[in-house]
Amino acid sequence: MICKETQTCFFRALASPLDVHCSRKDLCIEFCDQRSDAACTEKGKTYHLLNTKGDRHKILSVHIDGGAVVTDKQTPPNVSKCDYLYLVDTAEKPMAVLIELKGKKFLKAVDQIQNTLDLFRDAFDRCGKVYGRIVFAGGTPNIRNIPSVMSLTRALKRRGGGLEVGERMTDKIEDLLG
Repeated sequence: MICKETQTCFFRALASPLDVHCSRKDLCIEFCDQRSDAACTEKGKTYHLLNTKGDRHKILSVHIDGGAVVTDKQTPPNVSKCDYLYLVDTAEKPMAVLIELKGKKFLKAVDQIQNTLDLFRDAFDRCGKVYGRIVFAGGTPNIRNIPSVMSLTRALKRRGGGLEVGERMTDKIEDLLG
């Protein structure tokens, strides 16, 4: 099942998580607060988004794979999706970070970020910047000339963001906001 309420729910939850009344809320929303270190972990991989400068930004953590998108009979076959989405409340439009915590299949991770970007396109149109982050085991592959990576990188750049890949990954909100 692909939640049909995500376009409004993501942004309603970012504004006021208590105003979201959805039976799936506990599956999707991990947290929505101003914590200094927003971290998600899966398969022994962790991504950190640091929120430490001045007035902290509110961060909404959405569990995409198994939360907003659940594989069942209603889900089209082979729908791939990233693990997490962080939405960051900013003075202008929210900023989005799509996160895939991957063991070894790097190209599958690229596909998962791209498919999530496509799946929730209308929601990401409401964001000022959209970034992709892949935390990948076994070293960072040479990604420069892979067509799917180049396509995803262009798609994220059109949305004011970019793609980063690494074995360990930590971003600071102020660096992403530029």
